Amino acid sequence: TDDGANGSDRTADAMLDQLMEGYWQRTLEASPLMANAIGEYINTDDIDHVNDEAHEARRVVLKETLFSLKGIARDELSSRNQGHNDVFANMLEQELADIDLPTRFLGFSTLGDWSSQFTALVRSMPFRTLEDYENYIKRLSKFGRYADENIALIRRGLEIGYVHPCDSIRGFGATIAATIKNSAEDSFAFGPVAKMPADFDEELATSIKKRIKDEIQNTVTPALERY
Repeated sequence: TDDGANGSDRTADAMLDQLMEGYWQRTLEASPLMANAIGEYINTDDIDHVNDEAHEARRVVLKETLFSLKGIARDELSSRNQGHNDVFANMLEQELADIDLPTRFLGFSTLGDWSSQFTALVRSMPFRTLEDYENYIKRLSKFGRYADENIALIRRGLEIGYVHPCDSIRGFGATIAATIKNSAEDSFAFGPVAKMPADFDEELATSIKKRIKDEIQNTVTPALERY
């Protein structure tokens, strides 16, 4: 049949399936924000790293996955998985070839930036349990680090002259300024407070509200001001 009947066919197919699944899981784990944005609610207490260490870690994932892929006998794959193999190999090779392009130094465009992506995620995340809120507070505590890593990338772009034409991003500063609020209650990051479950008692709800407010005042707003 198309999927093969002998053991070697099944073994090669299984190896490819496992490799692709492993690669996808490593990708999701390295980017909690992307994972959460597509409905994979893992590591909801964390935020991506976009520093040089994370960049090199991504290179390692690509190289290791590509090396393992080359170890799978293509002619032992089903015809369907031969197609999957070729597309997967092309995807890995292309990303690896492009990994050092300076596009990662742009940081923003007329469509949005790292901060607006975080804002959109906050508005779409489920907040149903105490764990959801505990993880959210932990995530907010890491927002400053996330902001500083993104700012550092943009500064490197400025240093090498890899920037957007000024006319194309005119007014973008106002978009950033609009996210900075004098009152924590007006911040996008305070939004989940309104979603608090009715079964949270008053003491718990008050405590969560205060902790979120503190993180906004001490971490989120200062980070946006630095940006």
